[in-house]
Amino acid sequence: MLKQFELEIRQIAKDLGAPIPRDSLQVDRKGAYFRAIFLWPLGKPGCWVKPRKKAEAFSFLIRPWLRRNRN
Repeated sequence: MLKQFELEIRQIAKDLGAPIPRDSLQVDRKGAYFRAIFLWPLGKPGCWVKPRKKAEAFSFLIRPWLRRNRN
């Protein structure tokens, strides 16, 4: 059961685009609970993903129309 859980975590990470090295994942079980531990080498916490822009209430195409037709 632990091996299957580990393989599923690896597959999820691979689908997200960042495969996990074999020695960087440890899966433990205690009773009915599982624990997944990710071990990263010092100085390499993962890959930085650029934050997305905040969603705007009105797109740039609607704003000029709103300015012209405002009361």
